[in-house]
Amino acid sequence: MSKGAELKDLLRRQATEARDRALDNDGQISAEETDPLERLARLVEIAEQTEEPSKRPRWPVAAVLALTLSVMSGLLFLRVPSTNVVIDLKVDEVELVVPQSQTLNEPIPLVELGAAGLASLRMPRSKDSSGQVHSAADKTWSRIQLSVPEPGQGRMTLDPLTPAANTRIWLRKTRLPNQYGLSLQHDEIVITLTLSGWFALRSLEAPNIKRDFGRGKAMHLTGREKVVDITMTVAEGARATFARVIPVSALKLLKVHQDTVGQTRVEESTIRAGTIYFSDLDDKSQSLRAGEMLRLEVSEGHLRALSLAEDHVAFSFHGRLTELTSGEGRGRRSLMPTYLEWMSAQYALSLLWGAAMYVFGLALAIMRWWRIVV
Repeated sequence: MSKGAELKDLLRRQATEARDRALDNDGQISAEETDPLERLARLVEIAEQTEEPSKRPRWPVAAVLALTLSVMSGLLFLRVPSTNVVIDLKVDEVELVVPQSQTLNEPIPLVELGAAGLASLRMPRSKDSSGQVHSAADKTWSRIQLSVPEPGQGRMTLDPLTPAANTRIWLRKTRLPNQYGLSLQHDEIVITLTLSGWFALRSLEAPNIKRDFGRGKAMHLTGREKVVDITMTVAEGARATFARVIPVSALKLLKVHQDTVGQTRVEESTIRAGTIYFSDLDDKSQSLRAGEMLRLEVSEGHLRALSLAEDHVAFSFHGRLTELTSGEGRGRRSLMPTYLEWMSAQYALSLLWGAAMYVFGLALAIMRWWRIVV
């Protein structure tokens, strides 16, 4: 114990004894008792003023500062592991995986259809020939083109597609009017066309044929393991209608093409325009530029309002993402919300009160450490 502390302790004891005697004597106390007490109090005051201040360790301040910076850095830079979003998109091409078997579309009227990567082709009976089945062993029929010879001579409809679970699907807009590309990949792909009237059928190394399928005959196109590519031209004035909700387990907005100069595979964005709405942040929105390299990992989600426009494919994705990034290479950045953004949206009032109490407590601690009396 320091000398100053010993003086304070002595003053405290003598003041307590004097107080007790004053209480016993109805508040009466002699000057002989108060004078020494006053001199001792004055001495304690002088000792405090002249005593060299004790050096307090500085590490508590550094520790508090480091802790504060760590917490704030974590809130500002660490990102939540998952977030709910709504993304409205217009794209040239979209790649998706369906987690369950579901009908994707209503019947779509077509005027022309091309198919490649077929394992078999089951041709319906026509008025001048019996039905035929061509397998993958016959390379002649691995790629076909089916069209109406003259307007009004025939009608073709793409029947509703019901791919199996975990089928990978590509849907894209081609450069020709009303023409779209559809690709499917699974162990077993079945595509059914309903034909009526006259059709021209072209294939590799086989003579072009024209057949009259009468009324409502079905043609079945089958694919196995490989990707089946279909190019379909929608009838003028017709509309391709898809299911209102299509569950997806993966979504990709990039396509890969071969660079003829460097002979390398190059990724290219398919986005024309779009907007991301962060549901967990009170629907905070972020616009997407044309050609923006957007990558995302889907935890669960679904497509809504899928439609084929004149020059693009449009849809809205609703779901939960575990990854959302933009850009490429060193310029790639995460668009996932930070913990501070998430807390500000979810617990704004609690965060405000917590921050105010923390700052108030920190200020009191610093004032006490510096012996500032308010």
